[in-house]
Amino acid sequence: SRNGSTIYFFDDIDSNSVAEAIKYIDILESQKVKGITIILNSCGGEEYSGLALSHRMRASKPRFPTIGTGFVASMALIVYLGGDRRIATKNARFLNHQGSTEIGGKSTDIKIESQEMEAMENICINIMAERTKQDPKKLKNSIKIGNKYMSASEAKAQGFVHEIIDEVKKGR
Repeated sequence: SRNGSTIYFFDDIDSNSVAEAIKYIDILESQKVKGITIILNSCGGEEYSGLALSHRMRASKPRFPTIGTGFVASMALIVYLGGDRRIATKNARFLNHQGSTEIGGKSTDIKIESQEMEAMENICINIMAERTKQDPKKLKNSIKIGNKYMSASEAKAQGFVHEIIDEVKKGR
């Protein structure tokens, strides 16, 4: 990007990929770049790791545009919302949905895990509400009925995306 650098995040969100992205953010910040752009294409992944990257982006001194291309799904949507300016390619697809897990064990542990899932869902809903200016209750209800796929235009109409572009150009 002009006066800045670009990080390409085309991976699942997990502790390794997030650690790598945060390492690059730290390096670029130490070089005092004026901006860091993250180009994102991800099916999502681990909630805790995604929150760590999103929070690191929001705490960064350089401005942080994010560009969604391909598929921005699940926890990748929360990372995408970490951008100050959110751009999407015209054919990008977005997915918001309820968290899911596979758990087993004692009934007490299952109840605890269920409560944690509800807490994480509320954290993500609140981030989406803050960044999109939507009502949290409306967001929560929209995912209760199942997977919510959005085109770039639909995501823009709902406040997830600020700008739609034809393609990602080198140096953007």
